[in-house]
Amino acid sequence: MGCVRANGAVARVVLLAVGLLVMASRSEAEQTIAFTSVRDGNAQIYLMDRDGGNPRNITRDASPAYGAVWSPDGRTIAFGTTRDGNGEIYVMDADGGNPRNLTDHAGHDWAPTWAPDGKHIAFTSERGGDRDIYVMEADGGNPRDVSQHPAVDKDPAWSPNGRWIAFWSEERDDDPEVYRMNADGTDQRNLTQHPALDQWPAWSPDSRQIAFRSSGLVREVFRDIFVMNATGGSERNISMDLHDDRHPTWSPAGSHIAFASRRDGHLDVYVMTVSGEHLRRLTDHPADDSSPDWFDSVFARGRSPLDNVFLSAWGRLKQQGR
Repeated sequence: MGCVRANGAVARVVLLAVGLLVMASRSEAEQTIAFTSVRDGNAQIYLMDRDGGNPRNITRDASPAYGAVWSPDGRTIAFGTTRDGNGEIYVMDADGGNPRNLTDHAGHDWAPTWAPDGKHIAFTSERGGDRDIYVMEADGGNPRDVSQHPAVDKDPAWSPNGRWIAFWSEERDDDPEVYRMNADGTDQRNLTQHPALDQWPAWSPDSRQIAFRSSGLVREVFRDIFVMNATGGSERNISMDLHDDRHPTWSPAGSHIAFASRRDGHLDVYVMTVSGEHLRRLTDHPADDSSPDWFDSVFARGRSPLDNVFLSAWGRLKQQGR
């Protein structure tokens, strides 16, 4: 009986290893990062390969475009733009074609984030007199204020498990903090609870961790990327640099974080492991590059539970290997 159990365990390990190797070889070749760049005179949406190669402008419009985020299936990109005279949320095909306005409102709308099922988009809006987090259907229908607070709430991030929306708020607790609420706006709670400026939350693929930018000498840092548990706590500085680090985004396997940094005199996109090691610069341009969003076109965010198991295990193995 012991031999049977041992053989079964070995078979599971082998199956997992084979699955992880196949996923790694396929996904690393298929990953694309969207980012904002001003290299063409104003902010535009660019795509590049995971290693920084093949950068290309996909918006090519006279008005600024910024803050691109991939839809879960990778077919659509949501972004903010002022091409209609005020800030609006647009979506376009993944190659930049077929742009369309989703919000079309006099209030300023920006910073979209997709629900993992692709049916809803959360965003920041000033339409109610305050800056609040709104949620609308993916076609722009039925927008509703879900944070409903007189403070400034902005830059939402929808958890991959679909349960929560993280955001940061400027005035609720005397200083900017990262918050989390249920997707319907209930159970809002402060996750950082620190006198530093904490902002721009980003979820890990397994929804267990949140990366964010923190600044202020009260943390003995300037502006660095931190990672904490999804419930708050266990905060750790992973970028450890005296320059301006901002806008973290996780790799699909959860083993790396891309972010923008001014450590070379202007904003470029960098990538590092979740432990803060093996730093690499992905863009190297005298114009500012920022706001990366990482997508895997093979294993999309709407993947199966088995895919999530493989990806989570692969990310842990890669981190242990370093």
